[in-house]
Amino acid sequence: MRSTLFAGLMLAAATLHGAELPGWQTDWDAAFKTAREQHRLVFVNYTAGWCGKCHDVERLTFKSPYILQHLADFVLLEVDVDFSKHAHHLTEVPAYVVYDPEGRECFQIVGPDAGSHLTAASLDEIRRAAPALLKASDLLDAKQDLEAAFLLANTYSRLKMPSRARKEYANARKIADQRGDPAAAQLADAQSAFTFALERNAPKAIKQLKALAEKPVNRDNEAMIWLTLGHAYEMAKDTSSARDSYREQPVRSRGRGRGRPRIPASAGSGPRGPWRRSRGRRAGGTAPSGGAPRGRDRPGGAQPRGPDSR
Repeated sequence: MRSTLFAGLMLAAATLHGAELPGWQTDWDAAFKTAREQHRLVFVNYTAGWCGKCHDVERLTFKSPYILQHLADFVLLEVDVDFSKHAHHLTEVPAYVVYDPEGRECFQIVGPDAGSHLTAASLDEIRRAAPALLKASDLLDAKQDLEAAFLLANTYSRLKMPSRARKEYANARKIADQRGDPAAAQLADAQSAFTFALERNAPKAIKQLKALAEKPVNRDNEAMIWLTLGHAYEMAKDTSSARDSYREQPVRSRGRGRGRPRIPASAGSGPRGPWRRSRGRRAGGTAPSGGAPRGRDRPGGAQPRGPDSR
């Protein structure tokens, strides 16, 4: 009774202030056309007539004006998996997926408890990630794949989503190798190594970074590696080694102080919920072996200073 009264009061408040709550589209092509025209992300609710959990979320969550206000920046699309060709890659519902305007999958959460993670806080995190994700989409459209990979990887690293970050750093390294750019390849390796510290495995990060520090490609890379190593030592609570690492930065880099050296793309922000990233898959694509993931890589805690570049 209280929740119903609260929802009614929220709706009345929105109406009084002239706020227009977003509506759900059902036409796939029209929704993505709108997303391209308005440069927005698409939030897709994959549902089914036989899915009780789906209907619970639609009735209790998606009918809430409070939640809808947090979805206002997205193009909202509802897809019935039994009647859409765009759902064959899914093996389970409920499923909630965020795509860029060109249909590249950014995040997903799948499974019986997926709806419990659709909170105002998690949706706000995705909204804050939107500028970085949209910029990465633009870079991919412009064939600037290396810059896009670094941008996405730095975003996930900053948000303590290490496995997603490593996938993007691996992609960045592959592209750099193909281009014959050893400096960018080493930057990707160094920042990928740091993600282990985000998983509370600072010793592994330190071991990999020390190996890279022995053979830097150039002075800028050397500065970035020692700076990143210092951050890893800080996360291991080894302040003495951290200070030593900062002192090892080449003289030319010290004018930057403790700032972050420049790399091919800057980091953005993103969700802190159980959203999963699936690199390169476009909407309606084929799922990897094992079916759709459930989204267990959950970021948490305050984000330490990482090697991300601005």
